[in-house]
Amino acid sequence: MALRAFSSTARQLKQLNWTLHGTTIDVSWLIQQIERSIDEVPGLRARVVSAQVIGNPHPTPNRDDPYHGSVVLLDKDG
Repeated sequence: MALRAFSSTARQLKQLNWTLHGTTIDVSWLIQQIERSIDEVPGLRARVVSAQVIGNPHPTPNRDDPYHGSVVLLDKDG
């Protein structure tokens, strides 16, 4: 994987159109994390155009699941 100079990373990240479904708290950290991740996965950067945050981030202790957010990635066809 090619590395980029730190100063160029911010302007090259994929910018998605976001919608929030049932989300009542600030999830800007989650949006930034997903956009950074899409930029690193071959094939996703060119394909994903929008995303949805579903509900509020939360842990799921009975499944031993740490704090996480639910995100749906969508291409141009939805």
